[in-house]
Amino acid sequence: MPWLYKPCSKKDARFQARCRVFARAARHGKPFLTEVVHPGMKCFPQWCVCCGNGLGQTRRRGMATAGYAQWLARTLGSDVQQSWLAGFLVRIGELIIAQKAPEQMAAIEQLPHQAGGRWEREKRLLGFSEAQVTAALARRWRFPDSIVRALETAEDPVAAVPFCRLGGIVHVAMLLAEIGLEEPKSPADTIASLPEEIKRALQLDSAWLAEHLPPVADFVDVSVR
Repeated sequence: MPWLYKPCSKKDARFQARCRVFARAARHGKPFLTEVVHPGMKCFPQWCVCCGNGLGQTRRRGMATAGYAQWLARTLGSDVQQSWLAGFLVRIGELIIAQKAPEQMAAIEQLPHQAGGRWEREKRLLGFSEAQVTAALARRWRFPDSIVRALETAEDPVAAVPFCRLGGIVHVAMLLAEIGLEEPKSPADTIASLPEEIKRALQLDSAWLAEHLPPVADFVDVSVR
């Protein structure tokens, strides 16, 4: 990913500066969801537009992934703030790919949109996934090692040794967000479609999840496209 390390343009400088604020807050344990992230979200739409990928789709994916990551973390007794932030950040790689490899976007975005299929197409066409792109940026921006590793392993957390719990949370959150936004199903069918190995690794109770799964509309406005 050599283009990751070229000097950033003026267009995305504000967004990168905000992400560094997120990183400092995360390193020092500041309650960044209320004091840092939400006030800084206003810079996110401009950067989406600058990347040429359109605000609606990418922002909805990011917010839905962050919301489900936070919900899963609360369910599992994990760090809620780090889970929200890792879930939100993981989709930034999608914007970077759209900006730096626009000729591949049509193939990456091809239908049908099956949950997890995008990562497979990214790996096949580019040799890396959006989560790996985000992990490289997160390391450059000096996010905590726990968040960097979660992003590095989010694509296939079960293969990571040792298993990364936060990476597993982000992986499941990404799947739940994609299903909710791209191919809505009943809660029971949604949970049944999740890989059994990741549910076992996170010790998730399928019956409980199906009963308590929040709709994606709890995290994003699904009427906006």
